[in-house]
Amino acid sequence: MSAKKTVLDTIQTALETISGVGKVVQYSEGLGEADPVDMPALYMRDAIVERDRIAFPASTLSTYIDMEALLTLEVQGKLFEITNQTATPKDEYLGLVEKKLVSSTAVAGVVKDIYPVSDVDDEGVQDNFATFTQTFEVWYHYNHANP
Repeated sequence: MSAKKTVLDTIQTALETISGVGKVVQYSEGLGEADPVDMPALYMRDAIVERDRIAFPASTLSTYIDMEALLTLEVQGKLFEITNQTATPKDEYLGLVEKKLVSSTAVAGVVKDIYPVSDVDDEGVQDNFATFTQTFEVWYHYNHANP
């Protein structure tokens, strides 16, 4: 399995442990396709990956760490609206997502650093659903033969 896939799978597993979350998926389906029974749902979308060589391998071993990557990851949330009371749940889930990702020992075991860079928590309610987006930067190391 590639280093990026390991990072994404570990982050997904961490998000799945947040109490009350009905569904966590890597962005294979859109927010619009979510079933209300899965609310609140979290969707992970990986965007740009920037890479730098941090060492020139003196060995041909595939386990030699020679690359550093910065992955931009969006975590989008979707909550079912109940009588316009979505502000508090959105704020709570924004906090829960951030806390889980920056404090997870499992995530810390596969990344060098993960930190939030932005969030949009007032995207409004559309068709009885409220959405938010948090963006994280995720640093990790890997071997160029196993990106």
